[in-house]
Amino acid sequence: MSTDAEDRIEDLMSGDEYDGLGELIRLGEKATPRLVAILLKHSDALMRKRSAIALGGIRDRAAVEPLVSSLSDEDPTVVMSAVDALASMGEKAVSQSITPLLSNIDPSIRKHAIRALAELGTSESLPDLEALSERDEHEFIRREATEALRRLRGS
Repeated sequence: MSTDAEDRIEDLMSGDEYDGLGELIRLGEKATPRLVAILLKHSDALMRKRSAIALGGIRDRAAVEPLVSSLSDEDPTVVMSAVDALASMGEKAVSQSITPLLSNIDPSIRKHAIRALAELGTSESLPDLEALSERDEHEFIRREATEALRRLRGS
């Protein structure tokens, strides 16, 4: 990708909250390398978050591993965006990377992980979801886990 195109990606991501994300997604897979670089190396968490969102919209399989790596980002909004992006890609294999987030201290991260696992439709996390539905300290997490269990069990 040319430097002009890379600069354009940077400009699209630097605008108001979500301005430019639609255009980034329309750029498609040719934007993936630059977005991955931003996701993995940018110092600004907002830029990493936006990169994850755009990668989720593009759905390029080349972004799966970098998004999995971002599940350990220090910023919770980046983690949540990476979880959502992975779920939108439909890669069931990533459920094993998302499942540990069910025990994250941040309830918002747990909520995103629950929704992602329900969307991915894998049964591997059923015991963890059952535990959350019964014992999580937050009612909204218990409800999310109960709904995810219902979806996964097809009832």
